[in-house]
Amino acid sequence: MSDSNYKNLSLNAKKSWFAARFIFLLILLIPIPFILIGVHNKKIQLVVLAILGLFIFLQLLNTFLYPYIEYKQWKYFINDEKVELIHGIYFITTSVIPIVRIQNINLNQGPINRIFKLTDLEIMTAGNNFTIPNIESSEANKLCEFLREKINDAVKEDL
Repeated sequence: MSDSNYKNLSLNAKKSWFAARFIFLLILLIPIPFILIGVHNKKIQLVVLAILGLFIFLQLLNTFLYPYIEYKQWKYFINDEKVELIHGIYFITTSVIPIVRIQNINLNQGPINRIFKLTDLEIMTAGNNFTIPNIESSEANKLCEFLREKINDAVKEDL
């Protein structure tokens, strides 16, 4: 299947990922003054700060670099027979979900996604759960309705 058939996530996905990860980064910075004040043993202080520094460095990558890479990698395709997802940063995962295997569909919207008018579409099968994150809310509602119709049609055919 050519890349032109796949849809990308909303451009606001990068902003949503950045906001959520930046909040986590700020939370990660909170203990630093307490470590500097509360720990009097310099060796322990250095070890704890080195470990925390590593976590902060990784979170900086996660906050400022990964949302752009992640956005470029995330694609999805939905037709009458299947849902196909492609995502990943280091390892690219392709998931193909036959419509007839879908058991439940949920729309989830956290506080950050609500600000950016984004919704996560969660697709559940007997063996797995799949999520298409950060879709425009109106598009997510259309996809949810489309999938429900296809599932109902498949159930009616089986009867």
